[in-house]
Amino acid sequence: MGSREDQGSARNRNYQQQVINAFLGEMNTLAREEGVIIIGACNHPATIDAAILLAGRFDIKIEMPLPDADSLLAVFQRHFPAWPDADLRDLGQRAVGSSAADVDAAIRQLRAGVRAHDRAVTIKDLQVIFSVQSDPSIDWSVAVHECGHAIVCAALETGVVRRIFLERTGGGFVQWDPDAKSGLMIDIEAILAQHMAGRAAEYLVLGNISSGAGGSAASDLAKATAMALAIHTQYGLGACGPVWIGDADKALLLDPTWRSGCANISRQQKLVPCMSLASTATCWRRWHDS
Repeated sequence: MGSREDQGSARNRNYQQQVINAFLGEMNTLAREEGVIIIGACNHPATIDAAILLAGRFDIKIEMPLPDADSLLAVFQRHFPAWPDADLRDLGQRAVGSSAADVDAAIRQLRAGVRAHDRAVTIKDLQVIFSVQSDPSIDWSVAVHECGHAIVCAALETGVVRRIFLERTGGGFVQWDPDAKSGLMIDIEAILAQHMAGRAAEYLVLGNISSGAGGSAASDLAKATAMALAIHTQYGLGACGPVWIGDADKALLLDPTWRSGCANISRQQKLVPCMSLASTATCWRRWHDS
C-alpha cells in the first residue's frame, strides 16, 4: 500500500492517498462483518502507512523468517514423497538459507531441464543445485562473530535472541526481539556494545578481526556509527550538548574539528569497545566453563 509520507512528486502522493483512503474504507466496512479475518503480507512493513497499522486493523503481526532444515524437508517431501527420508533430510540441510519459494523455483527449473532429456529428476541433480561450497574456517569465524552478538544481547539484557543463522552466501545474522528501553545513555551504550560484540568475539576467540562487521549500510559498523552520531546530533546527549542538528550526514564524520571535539569530550568512544570486550569475554568464559 505504500505510505503517504513517501518522497516523490505531488502527483504520486495524491495517488497514494486516494488508494490508501479507499483501502481504509474497505477495512472499516469489513470490520462490521462477523467472522471475517483479514490477512495481509508484506516484505517491507516499515514502508506501510501508519494508518493501516492502527489498532483494530492488523492487530497481530508475525515475522516469517527463512525456513529451517525441518521446514525445507517438508517442501522436498511434498515434491518427492517416494524418495528416502534420509536423502530428503540431507537436501533440506543443504538448502538452509533458501526460502521455500527458492526451493520450489529450483525444482521447477530442474524438471523443465531434465524433461528435455527425457528423464526424471534425481537426488544428484538436487545435490548439485543445493551444494554446500563453504570454507569451514570461514564458517567458524562467522559463527564466532554472530555468537558474540547473541552473548552480549543476553548479558546486557537488550532483548531476546530468537535465532542465530549462517547464510548460504557466507554471512550470518542474529534474529532478536529488542526489549523496550527508556532511552538512557546506558541503554544506548548497551545497544552499541551489542553492535560491536561480533568484532569483539573475533578478537577474543580468534586473536584477530575481519572486515565482517563492515560493508553495507546494514552492517554492524554502519549501525553503530549511526547510533554514535545520533548521540551527538539528535539525542542531545553528546559533545554538542542538548541540541538537535538533524539528519547528520557523513560530512560531520569527515570534519576534523568536530571529530576532535567528540574524541576529547565524549566517553562513548572508549566505553563501547570496552563494554563489548568485557561483556563478551565474561559470558564466553561462563559458557565455556559450563
